[in-house]
Amino acid sequence: MSSSRTTGPSPAVAKLWARRRIADIEADRTLRQISSEDADSQIADIGLRYTLVTSQTSLVAVDNAASRPSDEPLTRAELPIELPAGWDFDALFGQQAMDGKERNAQAPDMGRIAQARAFELPQTAANFATTIRWDLIMCLVGALGLVAVRRARNAN
Repeated sequence: MSSSRTTGPSPAVAKLWARRRIADIEADRTLRQISSEDADSQIADIGLRYTLVTSQTSLVAVDNAASRPSDEPLTRAELPIELPAGWDFDALFGQQAMDGKERNAQAPDMGRIAQARAFELPQTAANFATTIRWDLIMCLVGALGLVAVRRARNAN
C-alpha cells in the first residue's frame, strides 16, 4: 500500500535555493558575466526576501519585550558591587566609600569619578615591554641570519 502525501513549500529548501542562487550570482560577477552593481542588487533582493545574511544584507535583532510593566514607575536603586575573589571592599575603598556615597547623593557622576581616581588597581596584564624587546631581538637575529646566508651563497 502506497501512501501519497503532498507537501507544501519548505522554508528550509527555499533558503538552500537562495544561498545557491547567491553563490551563482557571485560566480557570475567573478566571471564578469554580470556587472557588480547588478550582482549587489540581486544579492540584496534575495537576502531580504529569504532573510539571509549576505555581503549586501545583515540581520538585526530587536527585542520589544518590556522589562517592567508599563504602569510601574522607574525607580533608582543601589546595586551591590561585585569585587573579584579575595578583594576586601573596606581595604580597597575605606572611608572614601562613605564620603563617596554622600557625594553621590549630591552629584552622582562626580562622586563616582572622584572615587575611581582615588586608588590604583594592580597591573595584571602581561609585561608587553619585555615581549616587544625579545621580538625585536629575534627579528634582528633573523635579519643577520638572512644576511649571512646570502653572503655564503654569493661567495660560492
